[in-house]
Amino acid sequence: MSVSYNIYRMPYKSLPELTKKIIKEGLVEQKTILHQSYQLKFYFSDKLKGNEVWWWDVFSDFFNEEIEKPHNIFYFGLLIGFKEKDPENCYLISLGKSHFYLSKFIEADFGLNVAMRIANDENILLKKSRFFCGGKSQEASSYSQFVQGSYFPGESIEHLKTKAKETDKWGCNNITFSDSIQLSLDGAPTALVDVFNDIDSSLATKEKIEFPKSEKITDESKIDELDNYLLQSIITDDAKVIIDEIQSFGASIVINNSLTFFKLHTKVEGSGKYLQSSDKINDIKIVDVKKFIKNNDIKDVNKVFVKITNENNSGHTASLKEILSITYSEGSEHFFLKRGGWSRFNSAFMKYLSTSLASIKFEVKDALKEDDFKVWQAEKIKQIAEGTSKDKLEYREYYFNEKMSDEKGYILLDRQLKKIPSLRDNGKDYNVEVADLYKNGEIIAVKISDKPHDLIYNIEQSKTTIQTIVRGVVKFEETITDVVLWISTTTKAKKLIDINSIQFLLAVQTWKEVVEGFNLKPKIYYSHHDKPQKKKGKKKGKKKNVS
Repeated sequence: MSVSYNIYRMPYKSLPELTKKIIKEGLVEQKTILHQSYQLKFYFSDKLKGNEVWWWDVFSDFFNEEIEKPHNIFYFGLLIGFKEKDPENCYLISLGKSHFYLSKFIEADFGLNVAMRIANDENILLKKSRFFCGGKSQEASSYSQFVQGSYFPGESIEHLKTKAKETDKWGCNNITFSDSIQLSLDGAPTALVDVFNDIDSSLATKEKIEFPKSEKITDESKIDELDNYLLQSIITDDAKVIIDEIQSFGASIVINNSLTFFKLHTKVEGSGKYLQSSDKINDIKIVDVKKFIKNNDIKDVNKVFVKITNENNSGHTASLKEILSITYSEGSEHFFLKRGGWSRFNSAFMKYLSTSLASIKFEVKDALKEDDFKVWQAEKIKQIAEGTSKDKLEYREYYFNEKMSDEKGYILLDRQLKKIPSLRDNGKDYNVEVADLYKNGEIIAVKISDKPHDLIYNIEQSKTTIQTIVRGVVKFEETITDVVLWISTTTKAKKLIDINSIQFLLAVQTWKEVVEGFNLKPKIYYSHHDKPQKKKGKKKGKKKNVS
């Protein structure tokens, strides 16, 4: 008889903590079987109370009187296998809902790391991906014919279903790779020890195929640094709450529904008791998280948890980090949150993204000289004070746009507002700035800043502009062929990826997809902001008395 097994792996040193966790959740130790060089220890949910059936009260009038109030009972089990002598890892076989209790302990990259060594990437049947740019956040796709290497910019693979290349060794059945490996095996469960050994051997070899994926961060000091960054980002509204509508648990893909509720809380250290709690929230947002953290003066993001329940009143508690989304760049490293843990993008992810961004025309223009701007600004302030200026605009972008208009023949659109009808019947119309400059079919948005969020805001404005014009919401009489971002920073850039912010690069990729979706051409112009560095003054020491 062929049996399907869902195999996870974790460090052996985590076994005591995992054992404590699963016993607390209702698993009871059963028999241990010794086979070859392995101990195979089994746990089973021996005594369960069960979960209440939410629709019992709703449909109470339809039940016969003698029917007792029902409870849903879902049995689950766990097999733990490890070598008797000098074990380095434990293999975990999840049965039922056990996978919910394993996420904190397992190697998150395990299944996909094995896939990169044994999978047949010419015959992928299903893949589930997370997207970090574009209009979608997640996607599960099945294939009748997969084109090898056809991954998208900004795509990170989380789930693959295919066969192994070496069918003599791994069999001819499909294998699912994610944080676990699901495969079918004939014979008794003790035969799994041969699979464990084969997996160990495969992971000792080099990767044979390449696809974009995440890699987990294990450096504790780096994790602490990123956690502090996350906390500050929540307070400044820079993080996002992402509730996965499509979640992978081992080989399973689960789709959430609208009857899911969330409750933020902190715990009494060393117990499961709540210390501080929020109200129950159906549609949780970052402002809810920010409010809870500020009201309770929380200094450590790891001390916040969220209770997630569904319509069956069943659920689980997760760390706050498991429902948050944020990206962060530091040098050539690009970090993000995935299921509560910090990860980095692998080289394949960056390769696909860089290749797409390189297709955008990037043109270096004349530098913006800060000294020239200061002269202009001083004169403009004087004119405004004297009442001789036709406007009261004396900021850098306006100086730059006016200069391009006067010297290069661009049509100046800066501060020329267009009306957009309100979405409400009695609401006021919106006034929006369509763009900064226009010339020969190019509609241009200008931003002078070293701050990624300023550049991203400019990108979002450009997206909104082209969407409203093409859809006829805003009238623009000139012909548009190209959509341009004109960027100026103090760091010299010869190509787009020299602007080293993953948030910025992902935003550009999304913008590119929108522009090309309207059959227009995306372009980026770059002007170095030639801004003299402030000289550090010498510290004045105390004068010495001279006798």
